[in-house]
Amino acid sequence: MGWLFSHPTRDALIAELTADGETDNCTRTVIDHHLVDNVLWQVVKLVSKRDGVFPGVAAGEACVLIGCNLLDVHGGQWGHKSLDESSGPFYWSCPLHFLPKATHGINPEWREGVRRYHAAL
Repeated sequence: MGWLFSHPTRDALIAELTADGETDNCTRTVIDHHLVDNVLWQVVKLVSKRDGVFPGVAAGEACVLIGCNLLDVHGGQWGHKSLDESSGPFYWSCPLHFLPKATHGINPEWREGVRRYHAAL
């Protein structure tokens, strides 16, 4: 996914990204979030409304993911690029206490990078 610029302020963008929500495919609950510079980390619980929305998740079942939203401003509008752990983002500032909370999309190599990052602090 590319970048989406749609908010006049950084705070407005963060408020939207950290709000619970619902689409035709799932409900979304933000369990935890943490901002590091312009990287917004989230633990998100998604409950599928139908089979096949998320791999291995049936309708009514939940999956919990670690998400990473990169934040930036362009042309006076704040925007974001959404990534999740499964894509192995090249960012490792994710809080360590987020790791055991995720049940889906787990990427062992990325998690090792997160642990190395925190060990070097």
